Amino acid sequence: MLKAIALALAVVAAIPAAAQEFPGSQPIRLVVPFNPGGMTDLIARTLAEYLQKRMNHTILVENRAGAGTAIGTDLVAKAKPDGHTLLIAANDLTVLPAVRRSVPYNIEELTYVSQLFVGRPMIVSGPNSGINSIQDLVEKVKAEPGKVKNGTNGVGSLNHLGALKFDTVVGGKASHIPYGGQGPSSTDALSGTLDIVNGVSVPILDGLKVLAPVGAERHPAFPDLPTLGELGYKDAEWNSWFGVIAPPKVPQEIVDKLNENITAVLQDPEFRDKITKATAGLPPVSEPVTGEVFYKLAMEEYEGWKKIAEAEGIVVE
Repeated sequence: MLKAIALALAVVAAIPAAAQEFPGSQPIRLVVPFNPGGMTDLIARTLAEYLQKRMNHTILVENRAGAGTAIGTDLVAKAKPDGHTLLIAANDLTVLPAVRRSVPYNIEELTYVSQLFVGRPMIVSGPNSGINSIQDLVEKVKAEPGKVKNGTNGVGSLNHLGALKFDTVVGGKASHIPYGGQGPSSTDALSGTLDIVNGVSVPILDGLKVLAPVGAERHPAFPDLPTLGELGYKDAEWNSWFGVIAPPKVPQEIVDKLNENITAVLQDPEFRDKITKATAGLPPVSEPVTGEVFYKLAMEEYEGWKKIAEAEGIVVE
């Protein structure tokens, strides 16, 4: 996977703006609100490579990390609505305003272009936790509130809110211990410092027990493993996604042109193969959620996270 990321970081070579104007000859900027090297950056650079070839138009990836993705998102929110400045967003788009007192933009006003990729986060347990199934986990968090130690990516992070959602639905309580990311928390689950991690992406460290995917679909790497919904906890489901967001008030004809080209790239076998290999078996979407449907999905997600954050008193400064 690291090799795939390294290759993806090197592939986007600028080509001259061509005769086919997008609607203008200036480059398209894909703003990534994270540092280089992560999954969002990988998806952005791979998309840029194939979209550039298809549109015969210069596409540049620009990393604008900081403030929990607010810096990059704000740059796009305040950009000219001509389709030449786009955000490659993840769930942080809906999580951040749910846990912060304020952000310098309104996610309701953004233009929701297209989803690109939907993840399949997993709940995993450590080998010495005594938790070998979702039912074991439910019984433990209900019988011994606060005893099960669950690693999260930080207070107010996506998998922190996802873990709280699980607790609420099953009527139990785990102790949520913040980490900087999946690597450290997975290592500590393996060593026994943690019992579970809710929201781990494949590949998963050898020795960890995979309990269930937290989204609505099974993971292709674990086709026989039922989802939370199949196990009777549908309201505990959550998911990760990546998508293209534009500034407010982008004309519909520009959005339609972007979607036409993005959809064609998402259906390109070579593009799909590259993303699937880089994500350990997960392909990009083939029929993307776009426009009003994408907007409604994001708003519903935001309202759900906001409800959990308010109920738990989670505020990130």
